Amino acid sequence: MIGWFILGSSSILSFVASIYGSAALTKAQFGTFTAYSAFVSILALCFSFGTGGYYLSHLNDYKKNQLVISFLPMLLGSLGAVFFVATAPSIVNISFSLLFFVSLASVQGILKSQVDGTSGLSAAYQAMPALVKAISLLCLPFGMLIFKQSPSFDSFTFLMSCLLLICLAALLLSVVRLRTGVDWQTSSLKRFIAEFDSATARSLGVFWASSMLALSYNMGLPPLVATRFGPEIASYLGIYMIFWGATNIAIVAVINNHLMIEASRAYSKMILPAVLVKKAVGSAMVIGLLSMLGTISAAWFGEKFLWKGYPDIFAFLVFCSVALFCRAMSAGMGIFISFRNGIKVKTLVQLLVLLFMVGLLCSVESMNPRKMGKIVLALEGLLVFSYSISGFLFVRKAMRSA
Repeated sequence: MIGWFILGSSSILSFVASIYGSAALTKAQFGTFTAYSAFVSILALCFSFGTGGYYLSHLNDYKKNQLVISFLPMLLGSLGAVFFVATAPSIVNISFSLLFFVSLASVQGILKSQVDGTSGLSAAYQAMPALVKAISLLCLPFGMLIFKQSPSFDSFTFLMSCLLLICLAALLLSVVRLRTGVDWQTSSLKRFIAEFDSATARSLGVFWASSMLALSYNMGLPPLVATRFGPEIASYLGIYMIFWGATNIAIVAVINNHLMIEASRAYSKMILPAVLVKKAVGSAMVIGLLSMLGTISAAWFGEKFLWKGYPDIFAFLVFCSVALFCRAMSAGMGIFISFRNGIKVKTLVQLLVLLFMVGLLCSVESMNPRKMGKIVLALEGLLVFSYSISGFLFVRKAMRSA
């Protein structure tokens, strides 16, 4: 119950803060914030090396090497972060480098909390990166109020300063928590390296690739668009990600945390009840329709009151609303290719969609909000089409064997 409260509260806070940030910042500033945030999420998952998934099923190895597993990714990540800041020093790069460490600590904190069985702390770690960004954004109106008479006041610099300080506080708390209850005598980097064999590397690689592909497809779009077409067009994706995040909350609550468990039990018994298939498809349709209607309603309101500086924002979000329906449907159909041999198909589909996204963005010469909305819809449409075909084949096979 505590975990649900933490995740629910942080999600609402993040939603409100993101809406405010999209209206208070310029398009270029909000696009930069969105692109950096997404890129940091990808990097944090990359430098976690699949530990979050792998060591949940290898608890003895984790407990024996907990200190090394917790801090080695952060040590390796620091090398890249220091080089990045040293070559391009700015408060933006420093602030988001610290957010990168907070995100890494979040991954390791979730793993430690799950192993310890503390669901409340696991939820707190899961919410931490989003909360850090949300609190930073909500500090912005206070800065504007306090420094409104100062001609040199820059809202984005103030936002980055708040992000830097809040990241430092969150990182300090995370490091203290990660060290709690760890037996320093049993943790040895030398032994960890000696016991790290090719089988462990392959297993970690599978978890790493699966998690990277799942996130890179969604989070890779804003930094790619910002790099290729500039942060102003990426700001539209920042608004889209607000509604994407809200849809994801419903998907995680209903599909991942409930129906996925039912499907796992069914697959373990080599059966797949027809009622489960209907429940998955029906739940996905309800989530998708609510997301679509909610996004269209918000688009109408936002065009008139919040996002007047965003031309074609209504048309863009209408395309995105259909994409969110597809997103929910792909989550529902993705259940049936998440086990046994189906995971290979799912990973392949994610890889193909990711390559299609990169190729499509490289082939486009210019970008506008309507075209961006169509690209988002095309990507989500391709994913749900591929998942549906694959899922149908696996469901039919499972039904015949039932």
